Amino acid sequence: MRQSLAVLSFVACAAALDIQFVFPGGIEGPSPVATIESVEGSTTSALVGCPTGTSIEDCGLGPGLNVEIIGGTRYDASMSVGTVSVSYGCDGYDSAANTMTCTAAMAGQDTQTAVLSGSDVAFISASVIEGASLLGGGASETASASASSSASASATASAASKTSAAAASSGMQTSMVSGTAAVGSHASSHAASATGSSAPQSTGAAARFGIEGAALLALAGAAAVNVL
Repeated sequence: MRQSLAVLSFVACAAALDIQFVFPGGIEGPSPVATIESVEGSTTSALVGCPTGTSIEDCGLGPGLNVEIIGGTRYDASMSVGTVSVSYGCDGYDSAANTMTCTAAMAGQDTQTAVLSGSDVAFISASVIEGASLLGGGASETASASASSSASASATASAASKTSAAAASSGMQTSMVSGTAAVGSHASSHAASATGSSAPQSTGAAARFGIEGAALLALAGAAAVNVL
């Protein structure tokens, strides 16, 4: 699923171009890089991944995330690795309350929708290393609007996002059984605290018991890394 859609906002600098994408809960490690793949109308697509020479375990983006920014307000992303496939979409960002509604789906599981807030609303910057020439005219203007709407969230939630991501990573173990992701005891504990009920034992159970979107994404990301 790391060839996934991510929420892109584009910020032009004198010497470089960065994009911002939404990744619920944030990521750890070095800043990711992005390749702009296409710009069609108000939709820009990019592949976001780890810098060259960085282990995917250290970067937190698996084999790469396929990201789309639509009209400067809608962010989609998806990733697939082997039998593990996950996607999410976020919109309705409220800069005053720092909240955003996101929907997450994992192959074979129920879709989960949650209103994220605080450090879970994580705007991540990625340096554009290829395809910057595609970001011209209307695309740049659309991205600029998205960038300004997310700037305050980026500044205030950055440190908290990293802490949240570290906690999610250290609190979960994932193993692959017969091509499906089975969540270990630490993930079960995380699920129990998110739902207030007894801990489910698999990502399927996690979906049925209503783990919020950010937790589902963390589980799926761990599973994706594990099958590589």
